[in-house]
Amino acid sequence: KQWYQRRVAITAGIFGLEGRHQVGQYIPDKLPLMIVITKVASSPQVFSVFQGDISPDLLMAQLVDAVENYEQTRSIEKAAEVAQEQRNLLREEQEREYMDSLQRDREKQQRRQIEEKEKMLEQQTESAKISSLSDLVPPEPDAGVPSTDITFKLPSGDRINRKFHHNTKLKILYFFVGSKGFPPARYRLIQNFPKRQFEGDEMELTLEDLGLTRREILYVEEVD
Repeated sequence: KQWYQRRVAITAGIFGLEGRHQVGQYIPDKLPLMIVITKVASSPQVFSVFQGDISPDLLMAQLVDAVENYEQTRSIEKAAEVAQEQRNLLREEQEREYMDSLQRDREKQQRRQIEEKEKMLEQQTESAKISSLSDLVPPEPDAGVPSTDITFKLPSGDRINRKFHHNTKLKILYFFVGSKGFPPARYRLIQNFPKRQFEGDEMELTLEDLGLTRREILYVEEVD
Protein backbone atom coordinates (compact mmCIF):
# COMPACT_ATOMS: atom_id res chain seq x y z
CA LYS A 1 0.00 0.00 0.00
CA GLN A 2 2.80 2.41 0.93
CA TRP A 3 4.66 1.88 -2.33
CA TYR A 4 1.46 2.57 -4.22
CA GLN A 5 0.97 5.84 -2.35
CA ARG A 6 4.54 6.79 -3.23
CA ARG A 7 3.79 6.10 -6.90
CA VAL A 8 0.67 8.24 -6.66
CA ALA A 9 2.78 11.04 -5.18
CA ILE A 10 5.29 10.69 -8.01
CA THR A 11 2.40 10.86 -10.49
CA ALA A 12 1.21 14.09 -8.84
CA GLY A 13 4.71 15.53 -9.27
CA ILE A 14 4.60 14.77 -12.98
CA PHE A 15 0.94 15.29 -13.92
CA GLY A 16 -0.26 17.52 -11.08
CA LEU A 17 -3.19 17.04 -8.73
CA GLU A 18 -5.52 16.02 -11.56
CA GLY A 19 -3.18 13.17 -12.50
CA ARG A 20 -2.98 12.10 -8.85
CA HIS A 21 -6.77 12.08 -8.66
CA GLN A 22 -7.00 9.95 -11.81
CA VAL A 23 -4.51 7.35 -10.56
CA GLY A 24 -5.88 7.39 -7.01
CA GLN A 25 -9.20 6.00 -8.25
CA TYR A 26 -7.56 2.60 -8.86
CA ILE A 27 -6.95 0.28 -5.90
CA PRO A 28 -4.05 -2.12 -6.41
CA ASP A 29 -5.95 -5.24 -5.29
CA LYS A 30 -4.35 -7.17 -8.10
CA LEU A 31 -0.73 -7.07 -9.02
CA PRO A 32 1.02 -6.34 -11.26
CA LEU A 33 -0.71 -3.03 -12.04
CA MET A 34 0.11 -0.87 -15.09
CA ILE A 35 -1.66 2.45 -15.64
CA VAL A 36 -1.07 4.31 -18.91
CA ILE A 37 -1.51 8.06 -18.40
CA THR A 38 -1.29 10.73 -21.06
CA LYS A 39 -2.36 14.32 -21.53
CA VAL A 40 -5.42 15.05 -23.65
CA ALA A 41 -6.32 18.69 -24.23
CA SER A 42 -3.65 19.61 -21.64
CA SER A 43 -5.34 17.50 -18.97
CA PRO A 44 -3.97 14.17 -17.63
CA GLN A 45 -6.18 11.18 -18.36
CA VAL A 46 -5.87 7.47 -17.65
CA PHE A 47 -5.75 5.90 -21.07
CA SER A 48 -5.42 2.22 -20.19
CA VAL A 49 -5.17 0.02 -17.10
CA PHE A 50 -3.47 -3.40 -17.08
CA GLN A 51 -3.94 -5.32 -13.85
CA GLY A 52 -3.27 -8.84 -12.66
CA ASP A 53 -1.72 -11.71 -14.55
CA ILE A 54 -1.57 -11.00 -18.26
CA SER A 55 0.39 -12.70 -21.02
CA PRO A 56 3.07 -10.72 -22.87
CA ASP A 57 1.20 -11.06 -26.18
CA LEU A 58 -2.05 -9.74 -24.69
CA LEU A 59 -0.15 -6.96 -22.93
CA MET A 60 1.53 -5.98 -26.20
CA ALA A 61 -1.80 -6.07 -28.07
CA GLN A 62 -3.45 -3.89 -25.43
CA LEU A 63 -0.53 -1.48 -25.48
CA VAL A 64 -0.75 -1.23 -29.28
CA ASP A 65 -4.49 -0.65 -28.99
CA ALA A 66 -3.87 2.02 -26.36
CA VAL A 67 -1.33 3.74 -28.59
CA GLU A 68 -3.71 3.65 -31.56
CA ASN A 69 -6.50 5.12 -29.44
CA TYR A 70 -4.15 7.82 -28.20
CA GLU A 71 -3.01 8.66 -31.74
CA GLN A 72 -6.63 8.92 -32.88
CA THR A 73 -7.47 11.17 -29.95
CA ARG A 74 -4.34 13.22 -30.54
CA SER A 75 -5.24 13.55 -34.25
CA ILE A 76 -8.65 14.94 -33.32
CA GLU A 77 -7.02 17.23 -30.79
CA LYS A 78 -4.45 18.37 -33.38
CA ALA A 79 -7.21 19.13 -35.90
CA ALA A 80 -8.99 21.18 -33.23
CA GLU A 81 -5.75 23.05 -32.51
CA VAL A 82 -5.26 23.79 -36.23
CA ALA A 83 -8.86 25.00 -36.53
CA GLN A 84 -8.40 27.20 -33.45
CA GLU A 85 -5.17 28.58 -34.86
CA GLN A 86 -6.92 29.38 -38.15
CA ARG A 87 -9.71 31.12 -36.22
CA ASN A 88 -7.11 33.09 -34.30
CA LEU A 89 -5.36 34.10 -37.53
CA LEU A 90 -8.70 35.11 -39.07
CA ARG A 91 -9.58 37.14 -35.98
CA GLU A 92 -6.16 38.84 -36.05
CA GLU A 93 -6.59 39.63 -39.75
CA GLN A 94 -10.06 41.05 -39.10
CA GLU A 95 -8.68 43.14 -36.24
CA ARG A 96 -5.89 44.45 -38.50
CA GLU A 97 -8.40 45.30 -41.21
CA TYR A 98 -10.60 47.01 -38.63
CA MET A 99 -7.66 49.02 -37.29
CA ASP A 100 -6.59 49.90 -40.86
CA SER A 101 -10.16 51.02 -41.56
CA LEU A 102 -10.12 53.18 -38.43
CA GLN A 103 -6.78 54.66 -39.49
CA ARG A 104 -8.12 55.42 -42.98
CA ASP A 105 -11.20 57.04 -41.45
CA ARG A 106 -9.01 59.14 -39.16
CA GLU A 107 -6.83 60.19 -42.10
CA LYS A 108 -9.93 61.08 -44.15
CA GLN A 109 -11.28 63.10 -41.25
CA GLN A 110 -7.94 64.87 -40.82
CA ARG A 111 -7.80 65.65 -44.55
CA ARG A 112 -11.38 66.89 -44.44
CA GLN A 113 -10.59 69.10 -41.45
CA ILE A 114 -7.50 70.46 -43.22
CA GLU A 115 -9.52 71.13 -46.39
CA GLU A 116 -12.23 72.86 -44.35
CA LYS A 117 -9.62 75.01 -42.60
CA GLU A 118 -7.98 75.85 -45.92
CA LYS A 119 -11.37 76.72 -47.41
CA MET A 120 -12.23 78.86 -44.41
CA LEU A 121 -8.84 80.58 -44.62
CA GLU A 122 -9.36 81.13 -48.34
CA GLN A 123 -12.80 82.60 -47.69
CA GLN A 124 -11.41 84.83 -44.95
CA THR A 125 -8.60 85.93 -47.26
CA GLU A 126 -11.08 86.59 -50.06
CA SER A 127 -13.31 88.53 -47.69
CA ALA A 128 -10.33 90.57 -46.52
CA LYS A 129 -9.37 91.30 -50.13
CA ILE A 130 -12.94 92.35 -50.98
CA SER A 131 -13.06 94.55 -47.90
CA SER A 132 -9.73 96.17 -48.79
CA LEU A 133 -10.91 96.77 -52.38
CA SER A 134 -14.12 98.31 -51.11
CA ASP A 135 -12.08 100.77 -49.05
CA LEU A 136 -10.33 101.93 -52.23
CA VAL A 137 -13.57 102.90 -53.97
CA PRO A 138 -14.63 106.51 -53.34
CA PRO A 139 -18.28 107.30 -52.59
CA GLU A 140 -20.68 108.13 -55.40
CA PRO A 141 -20.53 111.76 -56.53
CA ASP A 142 -23.18 114.22 -55.39
CA ALA A 143 -25.96 115.37 -57.70
CA GLY A 144 -24.82 118.01 -60.16
CA VAL A 145 -21.23 116.77 -60.22
CA PRO A 146 -20.06 115.57 -63.66
CA SER A 147 -20.40 111.80 -63.47
CA THR A 148 -20.85 108.66 -65.52
CA ASP A 149 -23.70 106.25 -64.81
CA ILE A 150 -22.28 102.77 -65.41
CA THR A 151 -24.21 99.50 -65.54
CA PHE A 152 -22.06 96.46 -64.83
CA LYS A 153 -23.45 93.24 -66.33
CA LEU A 154 -22.23 90.28 -64.29
CA PRO A 155 -21.52 86.74 -65.59
CA SER A 156 -24.72 85.59 -63.87
CA GLY A 157 -26.78 88.08 -65.86
CA ASP A 158 -27.39 90.32 -62.86
CA ARG A 159 -26.71 94.03 -63.08
CA ILE A 160 -25.14 96.59 -60.78
CA ASN A 161 -25.64 100.34 -61.36
CA ARG A 162 -23.15 102.83 -60.00
CA LYS A 163 -22.16 106.45 -60.63
CA PHE A 164 -18.51 107.54 -60.87
CA HIS A 165 -16.91 110.98 -61.17
CA HIS A 166 -15.46 111.72 -64.60
CA ASN A 167 -11.97 111.94 -63.10
CA THR A 168 -12.24 108.41 -61.65
CA LYS A 169 -9.45 106.16 -62.88
CA LEU A 170 -10.25 102.89 -64.63
CA LYS A 171 -8.58 100.87 -61.88
CA ILE A 172 -11.23 102.14 -59.46
CA LEU A 173 -13.88 100.41 -61.58
CA TYR A 174 -11.88 97.21 -61.24
CA PHE A 175 -11.68 97.75 -57.49
CA PHE A 176 -15.45 98.23 -57.42
CA VAL A 177 -16.30 94.98 -59.25
CA GLY A 178 -13.62 93.25 -57.15
CA SER A 179 -15.42 94.37 -54.00
CA LYS A 180 -18.51 92.60 -55.38
CA GLY A 181 -16.69 89.27 -55.61
CA PHE A 182 -15.06 89.56 -59.04
CA PRO A 183 -11.32 90.08 -58.35
CA PRO A 184 -9.31 91.99 -60.99
CA ALA A 185 -6.88 89.08 -61.37
CA ARG A 186 -9.68 86.86 -62.70
CA TYR A 187 -12.10 89.24 -64.38
CA ARG A 188 -11.94 92.02 -66.96
CA LEU A 189 -14.19 94.84 -68.11
CA ILE A 190 -15.41 94.87 -71.72
CA GLN A 191 -17.51 97.32 -73.74
CA ASN A 192 -19.58 95.81 -76.55
CA PHE A 193 -20.38 98.91 -78.63
CA PRO A 194 -17.82 99.62 -79.79
CA LYS A 195 -16.05 96.36 -78.91
CA ARG A 196 -13.37 97.29 -76.42
CA GLN A 197 -11.43 95.66 -73.60
CA PHE A 198 -10.15 97.81 -70.76
CA GLU A 199 -6.93 96.67 -69.11
CA GLY A 200 -3.16 97.14 -68.96
CA ASP A 201 -1.87 100.68 -69.47
CA GLU A 202 -5.39 102.11 -69.39
CA MET A 203 -5.69 101.44 -65.66
CA GLU A 204 -4.34 104.91 -64.81
CA LEU A 205 -6.58 106.70 -67.30
CA THR A 206 -9.74 108.47 -66.14
CA LEU A 207 -13.23 107.83 -67.43
CA GLU A 208 -13.01 111.13 -69.22
CA ASP A 209 -9.72 110.07 -70.86
CA LEU A 210 -11.41 106.89 -72.03
CA GLY A 211 -14.47 108.69 -73.36
CA LEU A 212 -16.79 107.11 -70.82
CA THR A 213 -18.74 110.20 -69.87
CA ARG A 214 -22.36 109.16 -70.57
CA ARG A 215 -24.46 106.20 -69.56
CA GLU A 216 -22.29 103.17 -70.20
CA ILE A 217 -22.67 99.38 -70.06
CA LEU A 218 -19.59 97.33 -69.14
CA TYR A 219 -19.53 93.54 -69.11
CA VAL A 220 -17.69 91.68 -66.37
CA GLU A 221 -16.14 88.62 -67.99
CA GLU A 222 -13.93 85.91 -66.52
CA VAL A 223 -10.42 85.71 -67.95
CA ASP A 224 -9.89 82.47 -69.91
